Amino acid sequence: MLRRQKVDLSPVLLVMPQFIKPPFQDQEGRLHLEGYCSLLSQQRVEFHLVYQTVASGWLIEHIAIGVNPVIRQASNVR
Repeated sequence: MLRRQKVDLSPVLLVMPQFIKPPFQDQEGRLHLEGYCSLLSQQRVEFHLVYQTVASGWLIEHIAIGVNPVIRQASNVR
């Protein structure tokens, strides 16, 4: 899907991710990271990463990403 959209994901290498909830470990010891990185074109890359603990550190168990438009909330300034 992302390949067909031809979205340039390279800007996410230079941008700090914004977490939508704090990183946490579940009952099985897996680390969950969920958030987004903004792109230059009014889009953002949303992600959910799950890492499994192994003897030498962390192993990626699950990757889910999507590119969605940035939704701006209307301001109440008059």
